[in-house]
Amino acid sequence: MAFGFADSSVTYEPKDEPRITPVVSAVVEYLSSMCARDGSVVLPDEGSREYEFYVFESITEEEMMEYLEKLLNVYSCSESELIMALAYLHRSEQANLGLKVNLFNVKLLFTIAFTLAVKFNEDLVYSNGYYSQQSGLPLDVLNRLEFCLFQSVGYHLNVTPEEFEQLQNCVFA
Repeated sequence: MAFGFADSSVTYEPKDEPRITPVVSAVVEYLSSMCARDGSVVLPDEGSREYEFYVFESITEEEMMEYLEKLLNVYSCSESELIMALAYLHRSEQANLGLKVNLFNVKLLFTIAFTLAVKFNEDLVYSNGYYSQQSGLPLDVLNRLEFCLFQSVGYHLNVTPEEFEQLQNCVFA
């Protein structure tokens, strides 16, 4: 088994067929329920670390499904990273640092969490330049927010089989 960093200048030709749509659909539905938990969105103070996680634009479920299917395809990873990304979002919220998933930041937060999950779980890891290009996030934003999210989960990216199964059951409930 080889570990390494892939060159971001190498072009990856995505597969034409859509990826595991039932999983993407279930994850997007779960993310929607996370956004709907608290009807009020309290914006953090401008200039605070949490402020950077707000994009001030919402995304529909259909747009989010298309976006996640695209990321699954171009990141060339398994759907298990979707569940791991949800685990990171839950941990970040539990850390009580004021970072809550809502309609205005769900795409950004999930992209950062998903990128962390892919980099942690996959043998072939691309540079952040590649992930930035594929996700549409500026590289400096990806780097900064990835580090912030990594800190907020206590630098703990391992998801136990029990935690994974429990979250997977919630997603498919």
